[in-house]
Amino acid sequence: MKKYIMILAVAMTALYGCKENQVNETPEAKDEISVAPETASFTKDGGSQQVMVTSSGEWTLSAAQEYDWITADVASGEDGDVVTFKASENYTGEQLIADFTFKCGNAEASFTAVSESGEAMYLTLVSASDLEIGYQSSRVQVEVSTNLYYRSLTADFGGANWITSNATTQTDRGAILNLDVAANEGTANREAQITISGEGCKPLTVSLVQRAQPFITPEKTAYYLSLEDTEVSIPVSANVAYDVKTDADWLKYEGNTDGAESFTMSTATEGRSAVVTFTEKNPLEGVEPVVATVTVSQKDAALVNWAINMSDARLFPEQWNNAAPLNNMSAVTIEALIRPDNFEKGGSGTLSTIMGIEGDFLVRIGDASVPNNQIQIATGSGNYTDSRLQLNTGEWYHLAVVYDNAAHKLYCYLNGKLCLDSFTALGSISFGVERGNETGSWGNVTRVFWIGYSYEPVRDFEGLMTEMRIWNRALSADEINSENHFYTVDPNSEGLVAYWKCDEGQGTTVKDYSTSGNDCIGQVGLHQEGSGSNIYTTGEKKINWVEVSLP
Repeated sequence: MKKYIMILAVAMTALYGCKENQVNETPEAKDEISVAPETASFTKDGGSQQVMVTSSGEWTLSAAQEYDWITADVASGEDGDVVTFKASENYTGEQLIADFTFKCGNAEASFTAVSESGEAMYLTLVSASDLEIGYQSSRVQVEVSTNLYYRSLTADFGGANWITSNATTQTDRGAILNLDVAANEGTANREAQITISGEGCKPLTVSLVQRAQPFITPEKTAYYLSLEDTEVSIPVSANVAYDVKTDADWLKYEGNTDGAESFTMSTATEGRSAVVTFTEKNPLEGVEPVVATVTVSQKDAALVNWAINMSDARLFPEQWNNAAPLNNMSAVTIEALIRPDNFEKGGSGTLSTIMGIEGDFLVRIGDASVPNNQIQIATGSGNYTDSRLQLNTGEWYHLAVVYDNAAHKLYCYLNGKLCLDSFTALGSISFGVERGNETGSWGNVTRVFWIGYSYEPVRDFEGLMTEMRIWNRALSADEINSENHFYTVDPNSEGLVAYWKCDEGQGTTVKDYSTSGNDCIGQVGLHQEGSGSNIYTTGEKKINWVEVSLP
């Protein structure tokens, strides 16, 4: 019995010990995630799809690759969140598929989006990709073939602010983009890259070149050389390439040297002349090339080598050095070599002035009832002219106006030929009036002596003048027609009270070679300033010299 009790006690003790060492274990939870729906289909117009996420914890979203046609509004979340996928239009011509993976721990769920394509969008260039236009303002048309809405097309000019977009017009196969191009007022060509864009299509590029206004400008239009000269260089400014040709075998083109076109000449035994022509290379199609010409002449030494361009200009003694010889003259001879270049300055009646004093004794060309190419002597006792005194542009004339108070006669000679013989009741003539700017109220203005100007700037002489003289005696026809008288006289000749030879070729002053010493200054760019009764004419102190060769 005792033995039985002992065995039972031992067993109970062992059983108790086992219960103390036993551990209660909870089963590990599984990661879970699911999405609904698992797929979505989109039409060509795109759209959006919401996806519900059911998960056992926080989750993340990743795409199988980078997609440019579909996006998700969030990339992570937790159980119960909704993800919105947005798909753009599909006009690629292909079905698009996007795969996404939702992860929660080790659990994954997939979502697949499919986009069906509509007709593929296209944008192709119909007109030329390289355009070249002239310097004038113009409209350029770029034509494209496309199935995009024509008003959705855009044009970018890459910073070229001289191009602006006008209306885009629809065509059967696409559109025409109208672009306005401003005039190129510079001296160099300019370029722009025009980019035409439409959604879903590769942009198009058009290269536009706008030329500058082409010019070829020789430094001089005529070169006068002696018979001994054997070479000549002609500097030329140009913004285009050009060809060089001569019309005479004796003048040979040797090429460009240090920016000037060089020519050599064969030996000369007598006077000769040739024309060098510079012609633009590669002008725009349908546009006449720019052409410039230069005359090269060889002859015995000239008597007159310089003249003054009197267009929009005038000459005058700033102050009289010695006015007395030019005052109270009972006889006068006015002479000049003139080459008119333009009479059309506003229609018939427009005046051109040679020299004198307005309202007293003025040699001019044209009047209200006189052809604008006909010389007129306007005096305080009437105006005198003759149809034989009509001039041609581009021709040199020796002009001599002779007044003889004792004979009451007024004569006018052209190239030594008497073209006007008229009775006049003029009194004495005074050109040495004290200098002033001819301001004051009407009727109280003191008019003064000018060369190439009277009353207002529009009455200038558009052409060349040289060898200007005033005598205080009436020259005879024989004197006027004496050898070389047109081109030069002795400064000490009897009665010569003003002699502006114009032989300086530079500077702003014309020397008076007579004993009077009344030098003239020049002004150009004539314009009026002031107001009311104080309006006066002025200009820049300058003389535009022109090289000539006379006779």
